[in-house]
Amino acid sequence: MDTKLSSHKRSTKQIIIQANTLIESASFFSNLMEARLFYMALASLRPQLKAGEPTENKVVSIPSVDVIKMFGGNNVYYSRLKGFCRNLQGIQVELQDNEEKGKLVSVVPFPKFEFDKAKGMLSIELHKDFAPYVLELADKPYTQIAASSIFSLKSTHSIKLLELLLQYQGFEKFKTSGVIEREFSLKDLRYYMGIEPDKYLNVSVFIRSVINYSINDINDHTPYFIEYEKIKPSRTITGFKFFLRKQEDVPNLEDNLTVAEDDLVDVLLKYGIGKIVANRLIKTYDAKRIKDNVQYTLTQHGVKNIPAYMRKAIEQDYAGNAKKAAMQFDLFEHNKMADDNSDKACEDFLISRGIGEMSREVIMAKAKAGDMDEVVDKLLGDIDKAQFIECYQKGDFSSLMDNVGSIYDQNVSEFSAARETLEAEAVKATPDAEDNDTFEADDAAILDAVEDVPEADIAPVEEHNSSVKEALKNQLVLTVLVNGQKISKEFLQQCLDAKLNISEIQSIVGKTSIADILE
Repeated sequence: MDTKLSSHKRSTKQIIIQANTLIESASFFSNLMEARLFYMALASLRPQLKAGEPTENKVVSIPSVDVIKMFGGNNVYYSRLKGFCRNLQGIQVELQDNEEKGKLVSVVPFPKFEFDKAKGMLSIELHKDFAPYVLELADKPYTQIAASSIFSLKSTHSIKLLELLLQYQGFEKFKTSGVIEREFSLKDLRYYMGIEPDKYLNVSVFIRSVINYSINDINDHTPYFIEYEKIKPSRTITGFKFFLRKQEDVPNLEDNLTVAEDDLVDVLLKYGIGKIVANRLIKTYDAKRIKDNVQYTLTQHGVKNIPAYMRKAIEQDYAGNAKKAAMQFDLFEHNKMADDNSDKACEDFLISRGIGEMSREVIMAKAKAGDMDEVVDKLLGDIDKAQFIECYQKGDFSSLMDNVGSIYDQNVSEFSAARETLEAEAVKATPDAEDNDTFEADDAAILDAVEDVPEADIAPVEEHNSSVKEALKNQLVLTVLVNGQKISKEFLQQCLDAKLNISEIQSIVGKTSIADILE
């Protein structure tokens, strides 16, 4: 850790500075793009802070061209900037108080995001309670990392691991050795990485999917090189010890390994492989495969029998398989993030149209499976199915959302006009009496006149518990559309008593009329 803040105004190199308390909080990002936006805001804070300027509610401005660059030049992600900003606004970071031990502080880092499309500028406001962890650091232990190292990584787990190790870069004993060493228990490492309790419960899966992936990511894309060993007092892995050093300190085998067979033989002999085996390997496999697997063997910390491991690595191409696995994982993560974003956009749209939770689950499950049958037609109602499918595949429902405002205005206008007419007629019919029976009759007439208005947009005179209505609607969908069963007269009466939309009930039950069920 560093003990004295330095000015970065003279340098164009962006630095991310955080209190160690923030680094040791659990990772709170749901995806990589949210993390990059967060760190871009941190990197922009200090350069934009003028001398003597108060840090409370500091606003940083980021040009849109930098945002697009941060997203890897991908305009698809840029079009979803609003969603990333909204998610970051909902983040609560739990931190240990810097002044009082044992005290937890929950903070929203960035409560306000503002995007000026005309100026091409994104403005982000820093919460005053978060400033002590990223700006007011003169008397606190903190860590600084080059922004380029953070933005080059492809996983939030990689970012957290690099932060935790570089937290020790200022310790004197590590300065002299050039190697940072840090141990974590399995429990603590899962906490720092923000791993949910039901994820990666198998330690081997955790090592492969989180630790190995993060280390390969850091080694391939930053100036640092990491190795690790398992802490295993008995048969059970209880933790891990990591070793980090700068890349220039790592032997570069490309300088030593040449294509010449004699040179390759010498290299293999140097690491204990016999001459006969070395000659066989060189005749059987190309020079690149041998060099890659020698390099791979030397990066595997804790190998006891190097000659045997190196020979097996060359024969089975461990290095090539590791690269393929990393590429497959990258593809999996990319597709998973695209699916998650598509599902989130779809759910937001369906909620905006007043579609209940059970109905949303059915629609989204069938959309993902490509099974858009009559059940979906009924649940979507007046939403164009072909356009819905196209929007779902793109993960962008803006074209359908554009129609929501005009439909809403039209329905509210029709509702208001109908209500005014019926109220006027009710006053004429009963000029001297306004009892409860009259009001209930008026409400029933209004509901009949504007039954197509979404429930969320109507405030009925006789209020009903919205959670009860939602539960009844979900049960209706589950019984008829999912299980294919008929509903009873008593259950239908419950739905009507709760004032569920009659036309929506009819669309769910299908050909059988409500009147037939009630008879």
